[in-house]
Parts: sequence; C-alpha cells; structure tokens
Amino acid sequence: MVRTNSGFEISRHTRAARNVLRAGGAALIAWIGFAGTAYADIVMIDVNNQPAERRAVEEMGARYGRTVHFVRGGTQQELLANLDRVFKGAHDGRYKIDTLVMSGHSSGEYFYGHPYEGSSDTMYVKKSDLLKPGNTEYPDVLAQVRHYFGMGCFGGSRYNAEKWNETFPNAVTIAGFDGFAPAGNNPWSARFLHQVYGAIEDARASAWGSDDRLARDCSGIKDALGQLSANRITASAFRMCGEFYRPRPTPRENIVDD
Repeated sequence: MVRTNSGFEISRHTRAARNVLRAGGAALIAWIGFAGTAYADIVMIDVNNQPAERRAVEEMGARYGRTVHFVRGGTQQELLANLDRVFKGAHDGRYKIDTLVMSGHSSGEYFYGHPYEGSSDTMYVKKSDLLKPGNTEYPDVLAQVRHYFGMGCFGGSRYNAEKWNETFPNAVTIAGFDGFAPAGNNPWSARFLHQVYGAIEDARASAWGSDDRLARDCSGIKDALGQLSANRITASAFRMCGEFYRPRPTPRENIVDD
C-alpha cells in the first residue's frame, strides 16, 4: 500500500495488475478499449477502520485489474478532505469511479465510525458529504458510479436502496443489507464483497464490458447472484436495473449476522 501526496491510499497490487493487463498483447488492449470501463477504479470510503474489508477490496481490484483508492482519516476533517481529493481527481478526469464501497456503522441513510486510535472524533459520511465533501459539488462524479456497495446495516432496504440509487443516478447495482449486516471482521463480509463484485464483473463481461448494455438487462447478475453462498447472509439485498431483489435463504441456510 502506498499513501500518495494527495492524502489517500492506492493499492500497489491493483496498479501492478493493471500493468500486467496492459502488457497482455494488442488483442487484449483492443478488447479493453472496446469495453470502455475496463480500467475504471474502485473507491472505498472506510469510515470505521475495517482492515479486513479493505483487504477484500484490494483483492477485488487485483483480480480484475482495477486501481483501488482508500479514503480514510484520523479526524472528521481529514476524512472529508481526503474524500474531496479523490472526487476532485475523478472530476478532473484522472480516473473514473466505477465502483464505490461505503463501510461503517449505518442507519441506512448515512455511515459513521468509532474513533480511530488516538482520535477523539466520531466520523460521519452523509449523502450531502458525497455531493459536496469540501467547497465543490460533484454531481458528475456521483453520476460515474455504476456499482455501489453499502457495507453497513439497513442500507439495502427497498426504501434506502432507492434513495442510494437517487444519489448515484447511473448505478446499475446497489448492494447491501436490509437488516443487520455482518461486522467488518466477519468473514462473511469479505465473502459478500468478493462474490457479489465477481458476479457483477462476470455479468459485465457477458455484456461485452458495457455497463449501459448491462443496465438494460440485469438477469445475468441475478443468475450469478442466485448461485452465491454470500446470499446465505440473511439480510443481503440488492437493487438492480431499478428493481429490488431480495434473495431469501431457507431457514436451514440462515447464518448468524455478527
């Protein structure tokens, strides 16, 4: 992991994976150019200091050749300043935020975290902070997001998922939980991230790499999600192509959500 001068972290592994893909031959480069979203980035806003979820997101990026930006902070002011820097980079065209992951305790409408070691702050990120984390509004950046993960409680309910879809108007997938979510250090949390993101990437590949094509028909994602053990998480819920989707495990399959 390397911390950049702009105050947020970028995964070295995902950068290396991107270089490997770029060196993979003219045919691969041509296909990536056609896909259009192959090098779009993942941003994780870690409000509650969850190293296991950060590791899972880093592994997601490495597997699919995407750069990962981690937004963190030791104080509320630092957290929002780093978020502003990440969004400014996307606004200026230095990268595109394809997937956004929010992690922390949640009411469903905003995320908050316990203080970092040595900090007296409790961190919050609200929808208004995403639109305007500093002095600039970034509606264009929110419109870049095609896939959103709310790794906190209640954000995946039918009502809240619809509201998050309004925040990210071009999102194809809203993934989260319509009840209590697994804790960040629960292995099921990392499994959910890995498996759901993998299902999205597989479905996108079947749609020739086009999120616009994928947005017209989410059956591929639904089919892939139907096979996931992550759906055994009792509260997992999704909004895809504008429709609410709630896998219902049988009582025998339910697990305890810690």
